[in-house]
Amino acid sequence: MSAQKTARRGRGMSKKSIDIITAALVILEEIQPATVRAVCYRLFVQKLIPDMSKASTDKVSKLLVRVRENGLLNWDWIVDEGRAAERIASWDDPEEIITAVVDQYRKDYWAMQPRRVEVWSEKGTVRGTLAPVLKKYGVTFRVMHGYGSATSIHNIATESASSEKPLVALYVGD
Repeated sequence: MSAQKTARRGRGMSKKSIDIITAALVILEEIQPATVRAVCYRLFVQKLIPDMSKASTDKVSKLLVRVRENGLLNWDWIVDEGRAAERIASWDDPEEIITAVVDQYRKDYWAMQPRRVEVWSEKGTVRGTLAPVLKKYGVTFRVMHGYGSATSIHNIATESASSEKPLVALYVGD
């Protein structure tokens, strides 16, 4: 994956665009799958984009589309959580559902712990960064989208009231 290869196709790109693409590819190598916004946060911290404005994030989005269209970045490495299709799970034969169940089996390591632990975030953009640790330790992840809606807070409270274990929520935000 080379930003230089992208620059050679079609209209040339500025050095700044090539630097952004190069850094984005390194970031995605580490945290994929990730949203464009998650990549932008990292680019902003590296001072490769001036801010998190719509203009800056749109520019990065367009550059990432370009490298994906040119085959330099796997399409699966960028996710758009707000537009995912919701489908009912279905299988063509019983063997497929058995395989799916076996793949999803995981011992609940939290069953014998005195507390329930969850990681909460205001944005889903950190999912790619946190996913390896969350998966390794079987920790629940909740995206609050800037604030906890009355419905989500009610559901958490109901869940907590029916559990004998207190909930520890670890918040990740900016």
